[in-house]
Amino acid sequence: MCINITDAFECVFKNTDPPLKCSGRRGKITCIDITGLFSCNRGTCRKIRTPYNCDRRCVDIPTRNKNMILLSGDKVYLSQCSSAIDMETKQEVWNEAEDKVIMSSCYNIQNTSLGIEAIDCVNGSVLEKTELTDLTNFTYLSYLHYAVSKPIKVIAPQEQDLTLSNESRLMINLEGCVNTLQDECKEFLKEFGKDGTDHNARARFPCYYSKSKMQQVVARFDLETTYRQFVFGFFVPTILFGVSCLTLIFCQRTIVVGDDAKMRFVGCANKNPVVANGGAKNQDKANSGDGGGGGDSVMAL
Repeated sequence: MCINITDAFECVFKNTDPPLKCSGRRGKITCIDITGLFSCNRGTCRKIRTPYNCDRRCVDIPTRNKNMILLSGDKVYLSQCSSAIDMETKQEVWNEAEDKVIMSSCYNIQNTSLGIEAIDCVNGSVLEKTELTDLTNFTYLSYLHYAVSKPIKVIAPQEQDLTLSNESRLMINLEGCVNTLQDECKEFLKEFGKDGTDHNARARFPCYYSKSKMQQVVARFDLETTYRQFVFGFFVPTILFGVSCLTLIFCQRTIVVGDDAKMRFVGCANKNPVVANGGAKNQDKANSGDGGGGGDSVMAL
């Protein structure tokens, strides 16, 4: 399986192997067993030969006179701060008087009028200022955060202490599917499918879980919306079913089908039809043939 690392790395190289045509039906067979680092352009791939140099695209990060470094996905936030305060307990967890650099990995970071506000942070730590130079890169900052810095649980809890399950199946909702014809699955995979195999940061997102069923978690769950949908889905069909039954009963009691295959209301079925000339009595006399000459009726023997 091939992974596109173009967005994460910038590679400098000179020597490559002869090109391979990897497009089309024949190309898939030719390139099914390729391994290593390749440079591909429109289906033509060349294997990059050593020596080569690949660096993260996020380079030359200025760290001079910075004592706060926050990581959020593939983004880095640096600042010069005087203190760090836990917004829930209002307790100061770090001060610039310590002469150390505070580091943490956060889900969301906002720059407000009161300062930098970091939400849902983990792996809080402090780092000696001597470990930093004037410029650095993203890869080295990640290395310093996880391998060199000293963990401080007061700043932010450690990730291993918060882990509930090492492996859980992520589902978009309780049903595990959507059918809105809006390509939601592609967007879901793009946002939640980052597992770090392309050397980018792994996806971090809020999810919902059940303690009795830890083997799966869901990304979308709204109890109020689910309740409204249940009420709508239960009462609306029930009301329509009741109205339909009452309508059928009403039709059965009030409508009859006559000998002429026409439907009439029960109250009108036994009434004599109205005739324009002479009424019903003259009509009967004319039909009987007793009205003297000039009758239009025909008698059959």
